Amino acid sequence: MDVVFSRSGSTHPLGKLDDEIRFDAHSSVRDLARSMAGEVGMNESEYLRHIVYSHVFGGEEAYKSLLLDRLSAVFRKPLIKRGTERAE
Repeated sequence: MDVVFSRSGSTHPLGKLDDEIRFDAHSSVRDLARSMAGEVGMNESEYLRHIVYSHVFGGEEAYKSLLLDRLSAVFRKPLIKRGTERAE
């Protein structure tokens, strides 16, 4: 059995998580979400947060772009987006 910690050890690129969203769900849905999160090495909260953020920020590609922009600012250099690499 893999151990999944309550926090991944990484700070979120959008800043401090200063609020919470709570909702009721069927236990089978929660079990599936936990399983899916574990498959990608995340805890349930982190996994569901990425799904919600993706929807709120306009879809998967828009959210990925936002994360890349934030990470680029941290590292002070542009990151190469997948699929745009150039052969030199």
